[in-house]
Amino acid sequence: MQKRKFIEKSVLSGILGLLSLSLLACQESSMETGVFEFSDEWKSRQALIPVALGQEPADLVIKGGQVFIAQTGEFKNGWVIATKGRRIAYFGPADETPKAKPDQKMLDTLVGPDTTVIDAAGRTLVPGFGHSHNHIESSRLTPDRYAQVVLPLGTTWVVEGDHETGNVLGEAGVTFWLDMQPRHLKVYPVVTSAVPPTDEIMEPTGGWFDYKVARELFAHDARIRSVGEVMYEPGLQDPNSRAYHRLHQVLQAGWDARQAIQGHTGSNDYSNISTFRNVAIRSNHNPRGGSEGINDHIVRVARLGMWTDSPPNRKEFGAMVRGIYASKAPYASNFVTLSTDDRDLPELMEWGDIDYNIRRYIQEGWSAIASGAIDTTRERVVVDAFRAASYNPATLLHLEEDVGSFSPGSFADVVILKGQRPEDLAKVEIEQVIASGVLVVRDGRLVDGVEPTSSPPAYALSTVTLSRKVTPEDFQILAPEGKNSVTAWLWKPYDFRDRPDTVELPVENGIVQYGSQWGVFKMVALERHEARGIEPPDEIQMGTMFTATSPSHPCSAVATTVQHDAHHLTVHGSCDEAIALAVNRLVEIGGGFVVVADGEVKAEVRLPVTGLMSNEEPKTLLAQIETMRAASDSLGWAGMEFDSHRHRPPTDLMTFWFLTPSPWRWNLTTRGFYDLITGEKLPVVW
Repeated sequence: MQKRKFIEKSVLSGILGLLSLSLLACQESSMETGVFEFSDEWKSRQALIPVALGQEPADLVIKGGQVFIAQTGEFKNGWVIATKGRRIAYFGPADETPKAKPDQKMLDTLVGPDTTVIDAAGRTLVPGFGHSHNHIESSRLTPDRYAQVVLPLGTTWVVEGDHETGNVLGEAGVTFWLDMQPRHLKVYPVVTSAVPPTDEIMEPTGGWFDYKVARELFAHDARIRSVGEVMYEPGLQDPNSRAYHRLHQVLQAGWDARQAIQGHTGSNDYSNISTFRNVAIRSNHNPRGGSEGINDHIVRVARLGMWTDSPPNRKEFGAMVRGIYASKAPYASNFVTLSTDDRDLPELMEWGDIDYNIRRYIQEGWSAIASGAIDTTRERVVVDAFRAASYNPATLLHLEEDVGSFSPGSFADVVILKGQRPEDLAKVEIEQVIASGVLVVRDGRLVDGVEPTSSPPAYALSTVTLSRKVTPEDFQILAPEGKNSVTAWLWKPYDFRDRPDTVELPVENGIVQYGSQWGVFKMVALERHEARGIEPPDEIQMGTMFTATSPSHPCSAVATTVQHDAHHLTVHGSCDEAIALAVNRLVEIGGGFVVVADGEVKAEVRLPVTGLMSNEEPKTLLAQIETMRAASDSLGWAGMEFDSHRHRPPTDLMTFWFLTPSPWRWNLTTRGFYDLITGEKLPVVW
């Protein structure tokens, strides 16, 4: 077993610990001298009180519109929202009597000479939309570029499932989201449970999160919230699993810090869900069950106290919406959040963000009402959709004091929609967005200059490293001595059986042969985090095996550093020469995607920030992605006996093919081909 050496881990841990101790020491010192210094955040809350009493005017008042009260699901007219700084100071009837001035109306005391007033007559005010579980890096955009896209769509806060960057950068992969925090989009990074996704033998990465690391990260910044995405069921349920001890340390760290814990279950039977709830896991974004008729997944897990993060691009989404209302369980919809999980830039630019998710929820609900499949009202579906986009995710993650509603004291995040009828709200047509008290979107467009981009930190660059250039010979698979032919595992995507198919292949000069003529190709995973999480080996660390799925053009390959969840460098190809060229070019550009054919690089997308993101302007990056996808598609892909379409082309699908959580039972990692349940390493040929 190779001993892990974490770069400067002890130094980072010491710094975080000293920071926490110094803050505590400052508070204790101030108490000893009789002077207590309130934090800036608490001072901002204290400043709200005079406004609510009617003693001081507000900075911003929004009046005249219909307001949505997320906690109770009501729509009210005649109410106002008043802000001071970044937060809501007053939310209530405009004609209420202020406590400090009983002879006046509330609206009169809220508006002063410097108060900005927005008249929202004829429109509807809903809380800013929020993600309970999202991967910003799946958009391929850095956080501030992402904010430029989603703020006009009404998204004002995101809980970032950062095991992607955590597996690249270790602890810095969490604090990266604070260093790159956009001005107006609130990003709450999590302490992920999936670093590494399985264990250090099968799947070493650029980090190692245990109890100590998790607690120090929670202490580092209050914006770091929840334990993210518990996925690896053997590590959760089997004490003999190599992952069990580390994973349960992270779970206890979350529990001890009283943080929410999020999950990703492999099945929704009550026995399995009970194991997740036993360790206080509150949510699941991996819905199970059918996509036709009624799917009771949301209700099943809600009965045990678990929320469902419901990405509408999942095929089960419509059936799950129908299942909520068919169950007649009156509060089941409270356990739904409308996240996107992984939405790439083309989807984001064409569909939208949570605004799209709301529309889809309402469409599915109303369609089911019209067909007689469910018995509820159109108004109830609208209310549930907007709660699932705001208040439900906030309560799931203990963030309801900051986001998710118009509760006084929370951040002033307001989305102003056209119209007031259910038919109007179902369109989710956004006119204005206020984020933390600042008008950031007017007439559906981002206000000029509101989201300037910043340069990525140096530590997030140059993360794709190999000890040398690779050669075609590096990817040869050798036969056992004396063999003229071999049996090989033949990998296919989305094959969840106990073992994959096998194929007989010829041997020449001790080297196993493959290629388009046999319908057999090669896939490789190369470790690119050596300088981050583990002492560099003497030789390049890689796993190689045969696959039925690959570009089928003779001597072609597609390589990427976007590889859920370890995010090493992976490649599918039809000849060793193309594979080597693709790998070397990908290292040169610092990560992203490379398409190779006939000895040439046909297209590439540069993602130099952690090998996952670009700081390019979104439309520029979108054009690059579309060009790369077209080049890949032109090669023809073999072994694609599954749903592939414009929004899930091979270059996007392949980023998920090396996953290791349930329901995957085996897969290739940088250390070889593994049984993911038992942890046993399997030969690729014999």
